[in-house]
This record gives sequence, structure tokens and C-alpha cells, in this order.
Amino acid sequence: MTDHAARRCALVLLIAAGISVPLFGVLAAGLPVNNDPEAWLPADGSNRTAYDAFRRTFGTEEAILVAVPADTSPRTVAALRQRLEASPFVQHACTPASIAAVMREMNVPEDQIEPRLTGLLRSQDGRWSTVAAALSAEGAADRAGAVRAVRNAVAAARLTSEAKVAGGPVVVGELDRLSRPEAVTPYLAGMFALGLVVLRLVCGRWGLALALGGTVGWSVLGALAGVRLAGGEMNLILAALPALVLVFALTASVHFLHYHADAAGDGVARIIVAVRAAAKPTAWATATTAAGLLSLGLSEVRPVAWFGPAGALGAVLAAFGGLVLTPAAVLLCGGLKPVTPHAAPRIDWAGWVVGRRRAVLALSAAAVAACAIGLPRLSAKVDAADLLPGSGQVSRDHRFVGERITPAESLEIVLRPTPGTPFGETLGRVRTIAEALGERDSVRHVASAALFLGEVEGMGGARRMSQARTLPEAAAFVTADGGAWRLSVRAICPPGRRAAVVEDLRAVCLAHARADEISVTGLAPLLEAAEVAIYVGFRDSLLAATLLIALAVLFATGDWRVWLTAGIANLVPLVTIFGLLGWAGRSVDVGMMMTASVALGLAVDGTFHLLVRHRAEVRGAEGENRGADCAAAAATAAGPAVVQAAVIAGVGMLALTASPFPPTARFGWLTAALMAAAVLADLLILPALLAGLSVRGRVVERATVPFHPLIEYVGLTTEPLRQAA
Repeated sequence: MTDHAARRCALVLLIAAGISVPLFGVLAAGLPVNNDPEAWLPADGSNRTAYDAFRRTFGTEEAILVAVPADTSPRTVAALRQRLEASPFVQHACTPASIAAVMREMNVPEDQIEPRLTGLLRSQDGRWSTVAAALSAEGAADRAGAVRAVRNAVAAARLTSEAKVAGGPVVVGELDRLSRPEAVTPYLAGMFALGLVVLRLVCGRWGLALALGGTVGWSVLGALAGVRLAGGEMNLILAALPALVLVFALTASVHFLHYHADAAGDGVARIIVAVRAAAKPTAWATATTAAGLLSLGLSEVRPVAWFGPAGALGAVLAAFGGLVLTPAAVLLCGGLKPVTPHAAPRIDWAGWVVGRRRAVLALSAAAVAACAIGLPRLSAKVDAADLLPGSGQVSRDHRFVGERITPAESLEIVLRPTPGTPFGETLGRVRTIAEALGERDSVRHVASAALFLGEVEGMGGARRMSQARTLPEAAAFVTADGGAWRLSVRAICPPGRRAAVVEDLRAVCLAHARADEISVTGLAPLLEAAEVAIYVGFRDSLLAATLLIALAVLFATGDWRVWLTAGIANLVPLVTIFGLLGWAGRSVDVGMMMTASVALGLAVDGTFHLLVRHRAEVRGAEGENRGADCAAAAATAAGPAVVQAAVIAGVGMLALTASPFPPTARFGWLTAALMAAAVLADLLILPALLAGLSVRGRVVERATVPFHPLIEYVGLTTEPLRQAA
């Protein structure tokens, strides 16, 4: 193909990509946002089945809590309640005064009213009171609108400065806000600007850097459009997808630029040489990265399961951009800026590593073994407070209400007495169970039908209960036919101890009722199941990613010794970093569980480039026991590409630390740390292990020339590629 024809093809490719960008942008902008609690919880299992049955029986109990100082004027609190109930988003609202009035009407002794309110609508120290607004169906469908209506009512009551607004709908609304484009655009723009600077440093031309930036944007928007076409929804996990695909695309483009700078020839011939040289390692690296991401599809947490395939699509689009769109842009822009060769100080670091491989491997093995001891200490954690920026008003209010007034997590216990059981007997059992639960140290408050009734017996109690059912405050605790009685327990369930708390309270209930009469559900058991799902998903996705990547490496190398060597080098970063997390007592959250699979796929990228170079050296070696020479030559030649790609990926991941979503920020920190550990493993452990493999063949001369000032700056050198046939 002539240069003129090649340029025309390149122009057509870039025009087609440019035309598709607006379409991708429209699809990406139309992604619906969904951070509903149900989306983050396991879809199957006995806990979810029991929770769904509870909601069918008693309805969805979503409420927004407004905490105000206890000395606030009763008239002001009553006016706030009236304003809340006037909103179409609120079904009914209650205050300590309104509940106390119901209790008096239901014959509750005066000296028992305040203790029954404490821990529900009154703080333990009596300094704060709460107005609870139960959402209507319209409010549950539009939580953001409900939160705005509540805040407007608070502002109208002139309580904005002292009121604390909390509750599940408030948290979900804030998560939705943090997932929207206007919240993630600032740090994504910073990442993109940083990527343009890196591209400018590598290619030497701003015009080419901007063209390559366009190909990177095409990959990012294409991945988001794919999520939309597949019926996905944006959430705080998928909000990290654009940054991840941006890193993939930058890495693929820079790899091609590296090969292009080393290739011989001019114009289209040089492009072809570079594409042929970059195709195999890029294709294998993309395959392994996609395999690592697809393994996340095993997770029972729906946003994580969506993130895996979406990230794999982004990796494929990034590879297409690196091997097709980037060469087209380079050809049309006239290639890279010529670099004047000048002497660069050569540091024979590869020879030093290979020559001292026993010491390197011994020290590495000791360090990894010490870190590995921390792995059993890892645990999972799900805490709504950790999903919000710690300095934000929503997070502060959420913690304040949970610590001072009533915990956010509830345990819902449903008693289904034998049909025909007298009302008084059932009410007595409910009261007994509630008192027994209230004696546990973990329990802050127990709400039930007995909360609203005094000591009444027989038909008087039944009449009182019939009267109470007409009141919205009491109707939520017993069904109309009396076949199901609800006890809502507000308990302190620290992450990691939820299972122990749930089982303890279950045992208390079983001491007063048969197992077939009692069901225990609510947010606390579901979050405990989510913690188990996160840990199991972390383990299973990591095992699946390791298996898929190991098979890919074995197929690519064709040598089980090299496969085993590469496998050891790629597992070292995971064992080291996650072992250190275990030693530090850190828990695996929903963001961290994705890190291992993603980082493993990214780390193999550098490994493939080194193994491809090592295979070329082995094929050209002569004589026996030349493994050390081949390993040193391969590390010296591939080192710049490995370092460059890792620096780009690591810096790109660090940009995620600016995310307002704490799990995404931790995902960025952890992935960057894993990338740093992977570089050390690729440049120290892998050459040391490869040096121990004996090879046969013909030795070839290796010339060393500078690649680019950016590489020369870190003291590394590179070897020109052999011109492809």
C-alpha cells in the first residue's frame, strides 16, 4: 500500500471514529443513575427471600429523620410536622409529642412514655428529639425529591442551622448526586489533561497529542455507550469506569508510540513494523486484562458484576484505539518528533539483578512470606457511612443521628402466632420478647405494637389494638388480621460483628417462640450477607482471574517453566499488598474487592512485554546455559516499556483518589500500590527467575540506543526492534 492510500484509509478511520463520538456521548449522558440499597445487596439467598417477604407483609418502611434540639419550641416542631405531612412525598410524620399522645390514649402510664421514646425519637441524654417522615409511594420513587421537600420544610421552619437530616433516602440521594456527570467530571478532566501531557512528552507534538487524546476519549465514551445499550445503570462503582478505560487507552497508545520510535523505516512502512511488533503483546495483555475484569461477573453484588464486563469492553476498545486509531493518527500527523540522539548514562541494572539473583530471590521470598501472614486477617466490610465523603454534611448528619439518637441499621423480627391464639396471649409474648431483646447490650431500642399499648387484658386489649391500627404510627407493627406481629430492633451492629449480633438476638427470640413462628430479617442481616458476598466475590473473582490469566500466559509462551515463573511474579504484588492490608487491620470493601482482578490484569501487561522480548532472545541464543544473558537482555530491552506503562497506569489510578466516593478513592490508591509492586516484581523477581532457565540457540548482538528523553531521564535504555519481515 502506498503512503497516499494509507493516509486516505487513516483519514476515513478517524472520521468514522469522530462521527461516532457524538452518538457515544448521547448514549453515555443518558445512563440512568441507581444507587438503591437493593442494588448493592445479594439478589438471592435466604436473607433476601425473608426480607422480600417482610416487605410484602408490612410494606417498604423508608423514613427521613430530622433531629432538632430538645429545647426547640413545641410549636415550631408541630409546624414542621404539618409542613412535612403536606408534602406529596411524605405519607405521615411523627414527633415525640405525637407518639406520646397516642401512648396516653392507649393507656400507657406517664412514667413509661419517655423511656419508650428514648432510642427511637429521643437521644439517650435527652438533648435531641427527632421528627420522622415516612415516605409515600411517590417519595420512595423519587428520593431526591423527597429529600428536597424535607429540607425545604426544615428551612421554612427556620431550623436549617441546627437540624440534622438523615436516613436511608438521604444517603441514597447523596450517592446518586455523587454518581452524576457533574460530580465526576472535575477529576476525569484532570486525568485527561494529565494524559495529554504524557502523550505530548512521548510523541513530542501537541497536535499529535491532541489527536491521540481524541482516540482516548472515543474509547471512554464507547465503553459508557456499551453499558447503556446493554441496559446498565450508572452507580458509584461504574463511576470509576471512565478513569479505568482512560488508563487502558493511554497505556495502549504509549506502547504503540514506544514501538514506533524503535521501528526502522519511514511512513507507512514504519507504521506497519510498529503495529506488527505491538500487536502480540497488546493483544495478550488486553485478553488477560479482560479476563481479570470478566471474573468480577461472579460477584453477587450487582454493580460489581456490571463493572467487570463494562471494563472488559473498555479494554477491548482501548486496544483497538492503540493498534488502529493511534497508528492512523501518527500517520496523518507526520509521525513522532525526531529526537536528537545523545549519550545517556547506562546503568546495567538488569545485569546487577541477574548477577545477584539468589540474594534478590531470597530477600523477596522472605518479604512476601512475612506479608502473606497477614492474609488470613482480611475481612469484608459494608458500612453506609463509608460510602460518603467524611467531610460532607450528609455523612456528618448520618453519623450524628446514628450515634446520638438511633442506629441506622434495623433488625426486623416477625412473629407469626398459631392461628386462633388469643390476642392477649400474643401481645404478652411480643412484650416479653421486646423486653428480653432490650436487655442485650447491642440493642438501643425495640419498637412493636406493645410500645403503644399499656397493660390491658382480654377484649379491652383487642379493642385498644383495633383502635391503634387506625393510627399510622402503630399500624405498621401488626397486620390487620393479627397474623403477623413486627418487632423493629435498632441495634449497634459494627461491621465484621453483624453475624454475631444477629445470631445473639435470634437466640433471644427462640427462647420465647418456636423456630417456625419467628423470622429475622431487616437491613442488618442483609448487610451481613453483603459482607459475605463481597469477601466470597473477592476470593472467587481473584481465583478465576488467576486461572484465566495463567492459561493465557501458558498458551502465549508455550513453556510451562516460563508460565510458572510468570505466575509467581504476578502473584507477588497481590500477596504483598493485601497481606499488608491484613496486617494493618483494613477490611475489604466494595471498591477494594475489584482491585485484585483489575490490578492483576494490568500487571500482566508489563509481564507480556518482557516475556515476548525474552522469547525473542531465547530463539536467538547460542549454546547452553545462556539463561542469565537472555533474561538480562530481555529486561534491559523491555524495561522502559514496562516502567512507562506502569507509571501511566499508576498515575492515572492515583487520579481516582480525587473521587468524592471513598471506595473509588481507595480503589485508586490500592491499584496504584499494586502497580508499583508489579513493576518491582517484573524488573527484579521475573528476570531473576528467568535467569535460572537454561536455553539453547544462537547469540545475537544487542545494540543499545536512547529511546526518548522521558526514558533517558530515569536512566533506562532500550534496544531497537528488529525490522519485521
